[in-house]
Amino acid sequence: MTKYFDETPFSFDDEPIYRMSPEELRGFPGWEHYNDEEANEIIDSLEKFANILHEIIVQRNVTE
Repeated sequence: MTKYFDETPFSFDDEPIYRMSPEELRGFPGWEHYNDEEANEIIDSLEKFANILHEIIVQRNVTE
């Protein structure tokens, strides 16, 4: 499988990367019914999606 992005968390400073908690995810309307395991899987997917978007934006800025 081709790896399209670097999964290493990115930070502008050396502060630890913030990760949403399952409780915070359940605070949004429509997300209240997920248990901790499901919520963590959703958060993992959101982080991966954000990394993909970040990598696309960085690559576009480099090529322009």
